[in-house]
Amino acid sequence: MTFPIIAGPAERVFGVHEISPAAPEMEIRARTRHWEEGGDGDAPVGVLGVPVDNATGYAVIAGAAPGHWSVTTELSLDVFGPIPTDGSDLVVSAALVHSNASTGFSEGEVVDAQGHTVARVRQRGLFVSGYPGEATSAALPSAGPGPVGLGAYFGVVSNRSRKRGAAEVDVTADLVNPMGNLHGGVGLCLVEWMARESLQAVGSRW
Repeated sequence: MTFPIIAGPAERVFGVHEISPAAPEMEIRARTRHWEEGGDGDAPVGVLGVPVDNATGYAVIAGAAPGHWSVTTELSLDVFGPIPTDGSDLVVSAALVHSNASTGFSEGEVVDAQGHTVARVRQRGLFVSGYPGEATSAALPSAGPGPVGLGAYFGVVSNRSRKRGAAEVDVTADLVNPMGNLHGGVGLCLVEWMARESLQAVGSRW
């Protein structure tokens, strides 16, 4: 594997601290943490988005032609168990299943510190020419002494369009991938968070 390994703000926020090829797979280690949106001591499913996107994305890139990167076009998880919040590591591993000149597909799994499978994961990616630069940001959310809130991470969510069930989010430097686009894993987390917020709002009116 000759492509660069790059970690940016999103990786730091979601606890990714090791990204390494373990041929024929990519392996990601992400430290768990408490989230305000979690219930019964578990984390929201969406917090798996960034480490999962990293592992499956780099596995897809392994099938690209030299000098090419990949952007996520589809990312999915089948979750089997609770996501811990005790500071232990999750290990996400993924391998390339298929690739052609323009796209790739990878599969993998998320395993907790006890060796239990937390989720099975899949990604489809689209190859693009060129490698990205380093992703940097001056302002990162701080874990502090208590749980971290996804709402604070995503910033102010507005609905300027006034469409029911719609929202608008400013894609800041803390939400992007190394190519400057919305990080695929952040996008997954954002959609789940918005769905939770909408359901809670509806529930409060009943």
